[in-house]
Amino acid sequence: MMKTNMKFFAAAAVMTLAMGAQGAWAATANGTASATIVNPIAVSNSRDLAFGSIATVAEGGTVALTAVSTTVVTDTSVVSSGTQTSAKFTVTGGAYNTYSFSVPETVTLARGAGGTGNTMSATLTNSTPAGLGSAGSEDIYVGGTLTVGANQANGTYSGTFVATVAYN
Repeated sequence: MMKTNMKFFAAAAVMTLAMGAQGAWAATANGTASATIVNPIAVSNSRDLAFGSIATVAEGGTVALTAVSTTVVTDTSVVSSGTQTSAKFTVTGGAYNTYSFSVPETVTLARGAGGTGNTMSATLTNSTPAGLGSAGSEDIYVGGTLTVGANQANGTYSGTFVATVAYN
């Protein structure tokens, strides 16, 4: 009986040592979870992109508008006049947040139902977002270069493009 008790005590001692050693190899720490709620990001069109009135010429050409608040015509290889403005989009959201802004690389301007001589293409560029300041808003400008075909058909041409914003 004494042998049995000794075996029991020996086994209990080994288990106690093993449990103590395991405790020395483990540790715990607390973590914290948090969340910040911000206003949803939104974009609205404040001003359309306008290349103005363009006279048709035999060789065609381009009209380029900068993507800044005060539009600058940087290239006119065709005769153009009238209202020429970059597009203006207002982005709103949470104060001091950064975001991305994008427009497609090109937009097609069409006259009537389309067809030969009834479309033109413009490549688009935009100003770089600086971020939503303390007011939670920023204006972004879109300019572009319109390619006018040789002897482009007379008429009013228009096309639409989508501006997309997302928080970074």
